[in-house]
Amino acid sequence: MNVIPEMSPEMGMPAIGIEPKASLVVGRLLSLNGVAPAKEAGIREDDQILAVDGAKVSSWSQFQKEIAQRPNQPTTITVSRENKPLNFQVIPIPEPRWIIGVELDFSAQIEAVKGNSLAQKIGFEAGQKIVAVDAKSIATLRGFFEALEESEGEIIITVESQDEKKDIQFLSSSQNTEALKSSIATKSQPVIAEVRPHYPAQIAGLAPGDSIIEVDTKEIEDAESLIGAIQNSGGEALELTYQRGNEAGKALIEPVLTTVGQPGMIGVLPKALPLVRHYGWLKSIQTGFSKTRTVVIQIYLSIRAMISRRISARQQLGGPITIAVASYYFASEGVAKLLYFLGIISISLVLINLLPLPVLDGGLLFLLGVEKLKGSPVSQKTQEALNYIGWALIISLMLWVTFFDIMRLKDWLDKGLF
Repeated sequence: MNVIPEMSPEMGMPAIGIEPKASLVVGRLLSLNGVAPAKEAGIREDDQILAVDGAKVSSWSQFQKEIAQRPNQPTTITVSRENKPLNFQVIPIPEPRWIIGVELDFSAQIEAVKGNSLAQKIGFEAGQKIVAVDAKSIATLRGFFEALEESEGEIIITVESQDEKKDIQFLSSSQNTEALKSSIATKSQPVIAEVRPHYPAQIAGLAPGDSIIEVDTKEIEDAESLIGAIQNSGGEALELTYQRGNEAGKALIEPVLTTVGQPGMIGVLPKALPLVRHYGWLKSIQTGFSKTRTVVIQIYLSIRAMISRRISARQQLGGPITIAVASYYFASEGVAKLLYFLGIISISLVLINLLPLPVLDGGLLFLLGVEKLKGSPVSQKTQEALNYIGWALIISLMLWVTFFDIMRLKDWLDKGLF
């Protein structure tokens, strides 16, 4: 099944319109920047959500959508507590976000074309960029899809590759349009679809169609990376490198903190619906190895992304305080989740221990390899020097991640994780 993500205004990032199944029972009450609307109104954990302003809700996503549409508006939430309906008036608050004033979309640069698909048959190829539909310029993937949906009959799609333009004939119909959508994949590079007036992006000269390539020399590969960089800026100026046509440019932008246009929230999380699978002994062992392999790959990819600076080490690394907070959270969710979390910690420690650093087992294995290659033992003096260096690195790392933990404490306290 081919699924094409689309930018979600509510989430501020690409989405495909699915979410984990959740109950309508309140599982946790949170604070939002020191304010806990649901808790202060009298809503409790284990209350079951029934309605919002008298309209019944049948799913958590529907409940969230109703709340999101009512920022700063008094809202009546009906819950069931001990089989009795109760009404609480809550004022959803929009969470402040750092923004630069742009709407994002995907690039119209084709990265892959499905074999034996409609797109391949009519002439689409990887590396082409969609630039026009019936001579109307196209800058983003969403713009291309909208142009297809608005067209009827035979149309001309113009693509370019290596400065050569090519016209592709396409018979527009709902069936053909859906087939074309599902048979091409474009680059995830974020492209500006719209620039809001009087916001930093417009003031800095950014325009619709600009592709964001880097932020502060860090490569941007998708919309999540760009949004994360803006949110983590704390309002400090960011240097954005963008591509406009065949030319690259730079813009210095200071994000602004705003609640305008942000969805309303009341500080509640749903109680997760447990999904229990029962396996035999053999299948349990196979599943355990499979999950372990998945965790190892995820850790490897995270380390590689941190080294290449595609993701922030500050957001990914945690020390003893983070482990304690996470342990408390998973313990409150049940023994099974706590054991799973402890398993992930154990796998992480094994991998860290195998790193080729002095004082770790990986470092000892590395020294044994060196001794094998040189044909003689490494001197005691060299080993002692390497051990001192190893201890210094480990202690520095511990201090570093503990500093990150302390910086996160206020956020955890605001969210009511203690």
